[in-house]
Amino acid sequence: MAISSKQKGAGGVILLLVLLVSAAVGYGVSNAVTSSDEAIKYATTPDGRTYGNLPTTDDFSNSDIPDLIGVMGDNGHYGYITKEDFNGGPPPKSPQDALSQQENAKSVTVPVYDSDGITVIDSFTIHGPNDGPVQLETVDE
Repeated sequence: MAISSKQKGAGGVILLLVLLVSAAVGYGVSNAVTSSDEAIKYATTPDGRTYGNLPTTDDFSNSDIPDLIGVMGDNGHYGYITKEDFNGGPPPKSPQDALSQQENAKSVTVPVYDSDGITVIDSFTIHGPNDGPVQLETVDE
């Protein structure tokens, strides 16, 4: 089947449009992934650690999390837990260590600190993966 020059021209225009749209979409996705809004600004403790609530966007990384994270303690006191406690302790050193941590994961109770990061004012239970559903609530500062 022979293709006329008119059909070749139309195909070229369509190809050009597809490439332009793809480039525009790719640029937008790239920008959305690589550019970030202003850095999150947190209050700091006297010893320089940051404290506040978790970021509310879905695309934050561990470096966006403050050193002390706002929680409502088990006894109703608002305070902060450490990032290390929030992350479940130090990171695993190997894949085998990670599997072991997952298999042995259970609830743990950690201290809740006042905004000074030193004074313990409550406790907070971090539930393990096998504890079943957990009711979470958001607290406004």
